Amino acid sequence: MKLEGGGLSLTLDIDGARAVAPRPFDTSGVPGLVPVVSGAWLREEARIELVCVSAPTRVWVPGLEQTLLDAASAKVRAFAELTSLVVTSNTREGPVVHRGVSGESGERTALGRHVLGFVGPASDVVICTALCSAPKGAATSAGCETRLDSLRVEAAFVAAPTPGWLVRRATEAAEHPRVALGGVAAVALVACAVLLFRRPRAEEITLDSSRAPPREEELFE
Repeated sequence: MKLEGGGLSLTLDIDGARAVAPRPFDTSGVPGLVPVVSGAWLREEARIELVCVSAPTRVWVPGLEQTLLDAASAKVRAFAELTSLVVTSNTREGPVVHRGVSGESGERTALGRHVLGFVGPASDVVICTALCSAPKGAATSAGCETRLDSLRVEAAFVAAPTPGWLVRRATEAAEHPRVALGGVAAVALVACAVLLFRRPRAEEITLDSSRAPPREEELFE
């Protein structure tokens, strides 16, 4: 089966499965998050589901991929009504990150795959998740692992966004605190020097030594 949407082309082995209405995927809580591809299929005891979402990367921090994958796993757990979900693998192929997950829901076991990458001139993030669930102990016989391994996500993937100036400075400060403190101290010294230079000077006071000092009664008038 081949699906397309949002600049993505996906291939997934669902031979012998019949299409069913996909369950709604909750995109609340993430500004700009929109589904671009979705589908669901049933084959005997297995249920296969696929969803891809896209979102803009307004502020990017190195290593944020892992946080996004954690969030995607949490969404999938709620989406599939799983009582548990654990990460089974985490790999990177160029700019694309892959993660395997597994979980349980009542009498069923679920296996899943996440694929995260960036597309377009604005480096929008896309996350595709394929999930296969079957009765406990039957996930292998239902072919879940084979179907998930067949998942291919093709797109004009680009590198992760470049962090902004403020994020880069914060990252450098965390990695090299002494250098960062030295830079802060230098900036503080320059700022103090500028303030002192620009401070208005006090008016000069001149004393007239030829003038007689005031008399005592003048001081109390």
